[in-house]
Amino acid sequence: MRRVFTFLFWGVVGVVGVPVVGIVFYLALSSFTGLKGPPTASNRGDVARLSPSGLAPSAELARIFTIFSEYTDVQRDEKERELKGIVVQWRLAVYNVSSGPSPFYRVQTSSKTNLVGTFCYVKPRNDDERKFLTTLKTGDYFTCKGIIDGVFMRNIVISPAIVVLG
Repeated sequence: MRRVFTFLFWGVVGVVGVPVVGIVFYLALSSFTGLKGPPTASNRGDVARLSPSGLAPSAELARIFTIFSEYTDVQRDEKERELKGIVVQWRLAVYNVSSGPSPFYRVQTSSKTNLVGTFCYVKPRNDDERKFLTTLKTGDYFTCKGIIDGVFMRNIVISPAIVVLG
């Protein structure tokens, strides 16, 4: 009889406990890192028509968000609040391109050229843009236009975003 109760106890722990711990871990991690899941397409069509600000990806931004920055977390958090919602159009050096949640591409840019690093979540609007994104290599430059959505791992998150060709 004792063996049956032990089996039932561990069965309940496995069936109920593991998913609950997983959900709690996910919620804690997502609130801690500020991740909100994949970008949404709600206002992506409007990005092309928006006028970009004059904010540059170099100088102060690069100094604030670089890895060995003299700025504190409080100062970076304040700067992030100032940046959210600003429309930018930046020409940046590519570090990596990966497939995000379909049909998005996440273009990570390099911060080693005195420019702030970014994660641009781009949804290609046509086959030319898709081909352009899939042929980018590390060190290539591309122009990303979008809305600053926050900061992740000291990189500016631009989402929604479009690629500007030419």
